[in-house]
Amino acid sequence: MDVTTDKVGVLLVGFGGPRCLDEVAPMLARIMGDTPPPAVLAAAQKKYAAIGGASPLVPIAHNLCQQLQDALQKSTLAESVQCVQAGMCFTDPSIAEGLAALATAGCSRVIYLSLTPFESWAAWAFPAQQVRAEAARVGIDEVVVAPTFGLTDAYLSAYTQRTDAALDEGCQVIFVAHSLPLTGKHETADHYRAQFMQAGTKIAQHLGLPDNRFSFAYTSTSGRGGLWLAPTLTECLDQLAATGAKRALVCPLGFATDHMEVLYDIDHSAAGHAHSLGLDFLRTPTLASEQSIDPLLVAALMDCIQKAACHD
Repeated sequence: MDVTTDKVGVLLVGFGGPRCLDEVAPMLARIMGDTPPPAVLAAAQKKYAAIGGASPLVPIAHNLCQQLQDALQKSTLAESVQCVQAGMCFTDPSIAEGLAALATAGCSRVIYLSLTPFESWAAWAFPAQQVRAEAARVGIDEVVVAPTFGLTDAYLSAYTQRTDAALDEGCQVIFVAHSLPLTGKHETADHYRAQFMQAGTKIAQHLGLPDNRFSFAYTSTSGRGGLWLAPTLTECLDQLAATGAKRALVCPLGFATDHMEVLYDIDHSAAGHAHSLGLDFLRTPTLASEQSIDPLLVAALMDCIQKAACHD
């Protein structure tokens, strides 16, 4: 393969998502390493059907790649970092496909850029291992892991602005992230939780919220065994209702973009539970949907690319 020694590519990596209900089964098979039980498949398909039959994550990732490509061409990195491709962990386009496209474009080095805001084994470190293994197979010499973006000024500013715009007097703000297992062999739940809480506390301070006006919760643990980060969003809503609170504003700080955990677990499941408790339920918009992408998310990702590109 003919590659130059100084051309750098960026692989934007996300969890992935099905483009139709028929793609739910193969996605689950990749996640589970086996054919999903019928009940598990049916439950997953029901969730995707409730949000329109598909995940928006892959279209969002492609849009982000184009916007990052445009931003790079206007930056000081234009001569070296020239290509951006998407690679998903469990659906198409796969990590292997994204890396193959970068290799074909002549990239001998790749910056791994994750779509997860905070560091965890499952969503950040393990995909980096996959990228390194696949890169070697297509002749890419080096993979540089970009830092996560959840504590960048741009990311915090974006969620501060969006939460402020949705915040009504008397609202209790709940910062939400995906839960993680506490008993996993490789998982770094304590570090992940610390980053998440640091980010949420900074936003609360910018908004002038006293400690009794905001809290932290986790979602997407239903049906999974073992100990997980807590409290769940459902438990947090129960606690708010018990104190006589009337309005809850959920900020999905652990999710940069729309996908299943936001559109179903928060907007459908948690919202329905809140209404059953008599709570008004509001949600801060994520920074990227199929309709639009916040320029501050692009800026946050560019900040991470810049740091990785300066890596010795």
